[in-house]
Amino acid sequence: MAVPGGFELFDGPNGGVLAIAIGTLIVLITTLLLFFLRRGTRKGNHVLLVGLTDAGKTLLFSRLTSGKYVMTHTSMKENKGSCILANGKVSLVSQII
Repeated sequence: MAVPGGFELFDGPNGGVLAIAIGTLIVLITTLLLFFLRRGTRKGNHVLLVGLTDAGKTLLFSRLTSGKYVMTHTSMKENKGSCILANGKVSLVSQII
């Protein structure tokens, strides 16, 4: 069934497959475009951990900063710290949402 003013290209037996292929191609082109545009920019040394409640942000933060597994609870304020990676020091912030 054709929709008035719609795309007849997606009608037919392979319309869904074609729509998925075109969507995937658009995402791939956008990703490559952003990669090449940001390649020459300066990279920061900050990481912001965000997520839903009880997603494990505080545990991940503790593991990265101290290397230890600690029992966590719901944070009442943001956690700030740093860890040293193979290519340099990174500042971490765990944000409450």
